[in-house]
Amino acid sequence: MRKIAIFIVTGVLLLLCATPALANGIPKLPHAFYGSVEINGASAPGGTQVSATVNIGEIISTQNPVTTVGDSFGIGSLYLLVQGYDIPDGATLTFYVNGVSTSQTDTFVAGGGPTPLALTVTIAPAAPSGNGVGGAGPAYYGETTIFGIEGRLLIDSEGKILRAIEATSADGKLTITIPKGTIALDKHGNPLSSLTADIDPSPPDPPEDAHIIGLAYDLGPDGATFDPPITIEYTYDPDEVP
Repeated sequence: MRKIAIFIVTGVLLLLCATPALANGIPKLPHAFYGSVEINGASAPGGTQVSATVNIGEIISTQNPVTTVGDSFGIGSLYLLVQGYDIPDGATLTFYVNGVSTSQTDTFVAGGGPTPLALTVTIAPAAPSGNGVGGAGPAYYGETTIFGIEGRLLIDSEGKILRAIEATSADGKLTITIPKGTIALDKHGNPLSSLTADIDPSPPDPPEDAHIIGLAYDLGPDGATFDPPITIEYTYDPDEVP
């Protein structure tokens, strides 16, 4: 058996499948939102990040995310905008506070709003390190589903991973390692709120004169970045190589 270590040198995590490109042209009119934010039952502090995702299409990053002024956004400050080239009316929007899902949703309408929101979220505090040294800021738990096992991603407000992650696939061939201290951000520059890895049942065809050895894996979210780059180690049997 041989092992190869794959370093994501650019720090960009791409899905191991084709990603549709955005259509050319002018994006649809945005849907604007404003409102209040509560964290753990209390008014959110100024500078809290508010963002939205969509279940169909691709959002552009203009005014998404935005930050609160006091405990509100879009009230004497910038609206949160949801806008893209291929988002259909009726698409489901989900809202996040500091990268943590509020589980609150709304429906996209091109040119819609301003629509009021009252966002509330519970963010579990990080466990104390026990070394007597104060932390750099609040920490949050995100969700992970790696090789079918659900877990928690401990990350601070700057995107720093506070607890190392190492996971191996059920067949023992693929190992993902994310060291403590890695800065992990989504494609919008927010701290990661989720991390997934699983077998891809329908991978794209390989390039000409290339072959897929063993299983293909799908890593997400698309566009996530890691600094320093993470390591993906794959073990294979040389006899499987054509």
